[in-house]
Amino acid sequence: MLCALAADLLRITGCQVATTLDARLEDRLKKSLPDGCDVWPVVDTENERRTFQHLSAASHAVLVIAPETDGQLAERVSQAALIGNTVLNCSPEAIELCGDKIRLAQHFERHSLATISTAKLDWSSQATGNRLSESWVVKPIDGAGSWLTFRIRADSPGDWHEMRKAFDREGVRHKAIIQPFVSGQPLSVACLCNVSGVVDIFPIARQRLSNQFVYLGGSLPALLAPDEEVAIRDLVLRTCLTIPGLNGYVGFDLLLPDEDPSKPLVVEINPRLTTSYIGYRRLSRNNIAERWMDLAGLRPENPHLGPRWSSSPIEFETLESEHSKPSLDGNLPKSHWSDTPTSIERD
Repeated sequence: MLCALAADLLRITGCQVATTLDARLEDRLKKSLPDGCDVWPVVDTENERRTFQHLSAASHAVLVIAPETDGQLAERVSQAALIGNTVLNCSPEAIELCGDKIRLAQHFERHSLATISTAKLDWSSQATGNRLSESWVVKPIDGAGSWLTFRIRADSPGDWHEMRKAFDREGVRHKAIIQPFVSGQPLSVACLCNVSGVVDIFPIARQRLSNQFVYLGGSLPALLAPDEEVAIRDLVLRTCLTIPGLNGYVGFDLLLPDEDPSKPLVVEINPRLTTSYIGYRRLSRNNIAERWMDLAGLRPENPHLGPRWSSSPIEFETLESEHSKPSLDGNLPKSHWSDTPTSIERD
């Protein structure tokens, strides 16, 4: 994501890009970053925070690439906003709502937006005795990137035991939530938004997931029936209009239930840049980053129309599918989820 977005930003006349980079990833990623990207390796948390403050203060605009987990994304966005420059992320309030899967599910229900029932997991209950669903999905309330996400068979004590061990190992048992497993086609769609209510809905993507919901990439555009596509776009637009503060790149995880594909479900909202950007930039006939800067008010002299899309389908893969064997929780080591602010400067 970082390499792709930096390359697109540097294609904009007068735009300069500076970014922090975990020093442990320098050999692996620096050569993939485009020429002209000013890279600041950071060696520890304190060094990273000081560098973040310095780059934010020196830039016209800041984009924070970080997970919602433990409030990391909202905290950094708040810090950047206090410095007074343009922040290309959603507001901290929108991030906090989208990052809390129970609050978000309750929000969906209040606004009559079709979703999956979500509740805090009661560890004292005999979950395996509940026959309302043949299987369940258990994950953290603020997880990102399929971290600690499990499909549990209701009649399998072994599944529940392994899931408990994983949550205990990470010390986040208090964060576990539970949802009934709904069979269907996993989809996603990204939007570019601004605080004035503009919403550019991108083509709908088909997701490829492992058995434990690790995101492996996808294909664009998804082959859908016309009524299915209309229903999904209507659901996404209605959802956007209920959440003040959605801004910049926002990703939606959706499901077309096998039981009734005409009634899509909104599963989660990722209030940040997502891996799907890699696919969308290939499908777009123009520079998505230009439209993003326009919606942020950074290019008033040369506004850019929304993306124009190619009709040729594409497929894309994530780093996990190409190079990594997922661990039990399906993720790269936590160190790979370092805060990565990208600062944007203009001549």
